[in-house]
Amino acid sequence: MFTKKIKSIAYGCLAIAAASLVSAANAKEPFYVIAHMTNTVEAVSWAVEKGSNAIEIDLTFGDKGDPSSFKHGGVCDCSCIGDSDPNSVCSALKNDEEAKTCDADESKPRLLNHIAETYKKTKRPHLVIVDSKNGNVSEGNLERAGALVVKLLEDELFGKGYAGKVIIGTAIKDQIEYLKGANSALEGRAAFKIGFQDFPAIKAAAHRRNYILSIDGHTGPLKAKSAIKDLKATNRSKAALGVGITACLPAPTFQRRILRNASKSNLRFVYAWTLDKESSIGNAIDNGAQGVITNLPGNAIKAAKAKNRSLASNSDGL
Repeated sequence: MFTKKIKSIAYGCLAIAAASLVSAANAKEPFYVIAHMTNTVEAVSWAVEKGSNAIEIDLTFGDKGDPSSFKHGGVCDCSCIGDSDPNSVCSALKNDEEAKTCDADESKPRLLNHIAETYKKTKRPHLVIVDSKNGNVSEGNLERAGALVVKLLEDELFGKGYAGKVIIGTAIKDQIEYLKGANSALEGRAAFKIGFQDFPAIKAAAHRRNYILSIDGHTGPLKAKSAIKDLKATNRSKAALGVGITACLPAPTFQRRILRNASKSNLRFVYAWTLDKESSIGNAIDNGAQGVITNLPGNAIKAAKAKNRSLASNSDGL
């Protein structure tokens, strides 16, 4: 009887200790506050000053897959939230003469070089998400476009001293060929012609561990499940998933379900977009989001702290 009591007490202590360890691990799990649409050097600097440890930038393309410039274009979150709030990225994108916001754009080298210089000075941002606006690229050129993006990032970002992580994202699973092209370049297998030269992606192979590949446009759990399958088939160790919709609309009810399922799928990274309300960001964290793309980094920082989540530092692995 005495022995049974001792065992019972011992098991109870172990259970409490295990629960404490889980709680501590959750509290220390790094979280990424990803400033949305930072397509100018001013917006990148603003995001870092506001405490963001990650940024999202929008890369446009020519029809044949050549990267063009960094620009969102069309209608964006600034169309509904305006640009008067100094805590919003829209204020940083505003052009004093033309008030561009959604159409604010920057050349490829200037923006990427600035990100690298900012990183060398501050160690932020240590995660950059490249949202690939490649819908106009013909299907036959998607792989080439993916390889060219890797070459661009190698030359103008990593080649200038950046040492953080990069997520190359595309909006829909039908564009998986684009990510296959990027993956081929990372592994040195790209056989595409660029001008008059072959592109073996030798330089890319040197930084391939810094890259992650993502699909981040979904209309429901079934498509998300299919996207995860395609991502893992492309490169299991680099697969990530972005879940969400514009901040101009309420977060869809299925977002939580997708986040929960994705967080159990052994993906490299799971993030939600674009969330501005502290309550919505908190819900995303509760359902497994490791990061949130937001127009209001301050709100994301508050939500993370409320959930006892520390912001990821440069030394945290991803």
